[in-house]
Amino acid sequence: MKTEDSIYIVKGKSKSALINLETREIRTLANTQLKQLADNTDLTASLARYIPPQLDIYQKEILDIKLQQLPQSQNFNFLSQYFNDDIAYFNVRIFCPEKNPIALDSLQTLVTWINNNIFQFGIVIFISDAYPLEKFYKYFARYRVFNRESSNTNNTPYQPMLYGSPNAIFISQKNNLYHYSRDTLLLDKDKVQFIDHDQFNIPKSNIEGCKDCAFRLTCFDLREVQQTDGKYHYDTTCLYELDH
Repeated sequence: MKTEDSIYIVKGKSKSALINLETREIRTLANTQLKQLADNTDLTASLARYIPPQLDIYQKEILDIKLQQLPQSQNFNFLSQYFNDDIAYFNVRIFCPEKNPIALDSLQTLVTWINNNIFQFGIVIFISDAYPLEKFYKYFARYRVFNRESSNTNNTPYQPMLYGSPNAIFISQKNNLYHYSRDTLLLDKDKVQFIDHDQFNIPKSNIEGCKDCAFRLTCFDLREVQQTDGKYHYDTTCLYELDH
């Protein structure tokens, strides 16, 4: 719905969001107040006149490498089939297992292989308390190392980011932010699963709990979307589920 050239309405179940594309402000109002506004127009069609951001399909934001165990041979050339010279990642994130720590020399061999074979602009390594932190920093002084958060369920409501710029709406309308421009490589010895997240780049209008939210077209959500029985959902409750 549109009121003036720069102001748009995204309707929810009981409330709606007013988006000012010039000032990037977002306001809410009750749907009963919508009768006072101008006739409805399609938001998607109205936004079509805006030029979308230039996104290079050959460059991705993140490659997540999630480790269980490394192959005994410490030869990682079998991973080359999942990468080619046209793909560049801004960040490679290595997630070490929370239990059964990986030998640091083996992990160092993997990092060397990544530097030699994957075009990327930075490596981040996540470890748990099971690793000797001081020794770890000595091995990987050149890289950013962070303590890995526990996988225990956190029931704290999630607070997403809301933006009102045309480009932000374009991206959040087309993509789920967690899965946007991302690949995941799961490695357990010589067993590999490579996940291209494009299949999860779905609009908020297709996600349970979000499809009726007034902020669904301006929401940058960092949660990983789940799929059950053909439906998409999140495992946590959003703080902005105002209509439920």
